[in-house]
Amino acid sequence: MQRTSNDSGFKRRKSAFSLSGKWFRFHGMSAAARAELTTAIAVANGHVDATTADAPVGSNGAVVVYVITDYWVDTHYKPRRATSSAIAFVPVTELWVNEMLRTQEWIDPDAFALFAPPPKPRHGPIPLQSLMSYPIHFEIGGDDGEDAPVAMEIVDSDVNMRGETPPPSGDAASWTPTLVPRLPMKLPCSPTNAWRDRVPLWPYYVAYLNMPMRNPRELSVIIKSISGMEDRVQLSCLEKALQELLTKNQREEFFGKFLPEMARLVLNLPTMFAKQPALLAAFCDPQGPGAHANVLTQSCSFTKLEALALVSACFFCVFPSQTRIVKKQPTRLSQDSEELHNTEGEDDEEVDFPFFTMQRMYSASPTSRVVDLKAHKIRTVLQYFLRVVPLAIDVNAGRQKLQEEVITFTRVTAILPETTKKPFDMASQDLLRALTVSADPAAEARAMGGVRCESNRLIEDLDGHLQIDFANKYAGGGVFGTGCVQEEIRFLLSPELFIACLVFAKLEPNESFVIHGTERYSSYKGYGDTFEFGGNYNDQTDFESISADARGINTRRRKCVIVGIDAVNYGSAAVGRQYTSVHIWRDLVKAFVGFAYPEQVSARWPVATGNWGCGVFRGDAELKFLIQWLAASFAGRELVYVLFDRDQELHDKISELLQVLHAITDESEKRVVPVLIAEFLLNLDTILKNHVNALRNTAMRGRVPRPSVLALARGFLRHKLAGYGRRSRMDDAGEASSASASASLTVQSPPRDAKRQDENARTSPMKRKAPSLVRVAAESPKQRGNPEQDESMKPKLPSPGHREGAGGKSMQQKSIHEFFARK
Repeated sequence: MQRTSNDSGFKRRKSAFSLSGKWFRFHGMSAAARAELTTAIAVANGHVDATTADAPVGSNGAVVVYVITDYWVDTHYKPRRATSSAIAFVPVTELWVNEMLRTQEWIDPDAFALFAPPPKPRHGPIPLQSLMSYPIHFEIGGDDGEDAPVAMEIVDSDVNMRGETPPPSGDAASWTPTLVPRLPMKLPCSPTNAWRDRVPLWPYYVAYLNMPMRNPRELSVIIKSISGMEDRVQLSCLEKALQELLTKNQREEFFGKFLPEMARLVLNLPTMFAKQPALLAAFCDPQGPGAHANVLTQSCSFTKLEALALVSACFFCVFPSQTRIVKKQPTRLSQDSEELHNTEGEDDEEVDFPFFTMQRMYSASPTSRVVDLKAHKIRTVLQYFLRVVPLAIDVNAGRQKLQEEVITFTRVTAILPETTKKPFDMASQDLLRALTVSADPAAEARAMGGVRCESNRLIEDLDGHLQIDFANKYAGGGVFGTGCVQEEIRFLLSPELFIACLVFAKLEPNESFVIHGTERYSSYKGYGDTFEFGGNYNDQTDFESISADARGINTRRRKCVIVGIDAVNYGSAAVGRQYTSVHIWRDLVKAFVGFAYPEQVSARWPVATGNWGCGVFRGDAELKFLIQWLAASFAGRELVYVLFDRDQELHDKISELLQVLHAITDESEKRVVPVLIAEFLLNLDTILKNHVNALRNTAMRGRVPRPSVLALARGFLRHKLAGYGRRSRMDDAGEASSASASASLTVQSPPRDAKRQDENARTSPMKRKAPSLVRVAAESPKQRGNPEQDESMKPKLPSPGHREGAGGKSMQQKSIHEFFARK
């Protein structure tokens, strides 16, 4: 006899799940889906009513009929005849039914938004222009899913940084084309944009964006519905920006005209991007043969109208993550045939992208100062919409203007010689040779480029320059969160830059990104936590003409070039790592690839930069200056270094170092300086090895003063140039005394005006700004030597610095340590 549940020692047996007494109908479901669900419901004792009667067959009294509705149906279910008030039709989805059958438990249809079909308008169907279907020519990329194969493209070496084609040298002849993963953009309207690969999300987005958004509260409801946020979450930052930081007229225009147009642009994505744009991921092969670098690029361009649609989608939080899992691909081609050869160890790997949604910008703790910060960030973005959306509404002149102007996003990669995998085993001149793009003796014998310190203008104010973005390896950094320093502010001033977060995968150490053609819309005040929207900004940047596009439209592009190079975080005790040769080489390569943008228009533009990675990342500003100066010199560009009030001491040290170079009159000595600076940088870890702990203590407790890298470099150059001068004169004249050699290399006094400015800088209080446009150039173009000189006339390069061996320290190391001791 079976014991009952009341018998001790036994738990109540769980009753079998049953849908007995539950009635179901179908609306818009395919025949195959209906047949499958009908069988499953019948097994669970549910009832499927296939009649058109006003009440289910066999029912008595009040009854609920669950109408299993397809996601793509554009109207509510309506029975053919008027129904009794005792019958309620509840629209549900097959996800709800399947979840109950899976868990063997009854689930309330209101428990999850996707248990109900997309909400429909109260009156009539969804407008025809917003139907949730795709145009016939919409292309669904076969490689859109995470596990799908990735199409590969062979990319030959691009033009170099000076716009020249690499000569047919031994390196170029042996160059193996690099394979590039071609990843299609996953659009909000993509069929693969589905919740757990089961529920398509685009029908819900279409339904939500067709709902009224007449005030901040209704907009908040829509955004929370789209992004899946809980109802209790308050979008306080968004509401503050809309209610308090817009004028009444601006708010009325935004909700009355601009917001509906933004929604229409998003709903038009299936037509606007019928062919999915390609994303820009890392090259498969970071190294190549030969002794020189190859600068390669991948690019994609958008019109300003397309950019507006994408940024609007970011505002509404509809874009899915672009991060995906792909198969590792072959990295080499056969030289004899165009057949791909697999490498060993092919495994899955993740291609990681930043977020492309403003969701995190919209909310914060109500009592937090972050609410004000994020509200001002949102207000800065709203200025972009207030300026550009009216042009999109003007279907004639305004929209045509947006279609004629383009923005180009480029991923730049330096494919370095395989020998640079271990830079600490290479001589300095060999490493620098690896940073030239061709076997050109003139390129290898360049002198250091000019330097200009700028204090009256910021990087974003310098037109006609490569504007360096102190980037995160994920483009945009914390722009959608609480971050509000150099990169985030630059993105906020030009929200078209947000698209970089969509198209650029995480940067590798040998990569940079370039954005060419964006417009600035806002001014600002403050920095970091004190950032505030500062009003409208009228961008007067010139344009360049571009040939007609595929549509036959003559396009143009603003001459604004923003270059993103990411720094390494040396916070806390890791601060000493930045002085090691591996990290210095990494930063030198990063700066080189950032300054090597090969676009013809900007081929000779100066580099506008500053203290790269010297904020929360704890980089040494003197070291970063030296690295960027060397990289800019190899790119053939002048370095414009932007300083602030607090940087007066750095300005003085830069001037002192440049005076050493200004005193050099011999052209051969000028051309040896880059090698000497590289030698100094790549041996800096040895020079400072006894001071690493002091550096870490400085970062943590501030007790020991940090040694001056520029002071060490100045002493190193003086010592090396004196020795080089003695050897050079002995070769030329056959004899020379040490005293006369030293006298010939005495540092010359700067011009009277420069000397007076330098004295004023030393005696003035620190709060005074650095002199504007102080220029102590290492050389002028007229002073450069003839790059086509005979090979026998090239200077003899000093041997690279050596590390300790059985014989003890080298003379170079000994002299530098003695110099440091004197300091």
